[in-house]
Amino acid sequence: MAALYHEAIGDGPTVVAIQGLAQQLIDWPRALIEPLAGGHRLILPDNRDTGLSPKFGPCRSTDGGDATPYALTDMAADIVALLDRLEIAQAHLVGHSMGGAIAQIIATTHPGRVLSLACLMSSGGQPRIDASPELMAALGAERPADLLATPDIALFVRQAALFDG
Repeated sequence: MAALYHEAIGDGPTVVAIQGLAQQLIDWPRALIEPLAGGHRLILPDNRDTGLSPKFGPCRSTDGGDATPYALTDMAADIVALLDRLEIAQAHLVGHSMGGAIAQIIATTHPGRVLSLACLMSSGGQPRIDASPELMAALGAERPADLLATPDIALFVRQAALFDG
């Protein structure tokens, strides 16, 4: 299990806000975080390979493509281990995108630890979710191999316009 970097804000019942793929704890909108922190103990972890948490980097899959050396279940175990380390018996979970999938895994594997579950822009793993042709085109857009080293800002702007309206 990775020792996740995290930030804790506020006092009260614990809320763990789990970000999505390639999102850091600093990417949560302050308009959401500040009101939550006013009446809750808010835990904002960086997932593996994100922000200041441990880096695993890409590895080769059996078909020669890039793959991660861990699964969502490992990332869910990281969050549970973080709760253990912070001596938090139960928490409300808020998951964004992939973070919602991680939160759902925690809710199904450790239901006694979860007070409530809120999934934002996430799915339960259905094989197909219909989306607009514009959204599908943006998600399937060609990306440079070194996207994280040299981000395609124009692509990110087009995708944000579709997601955020």
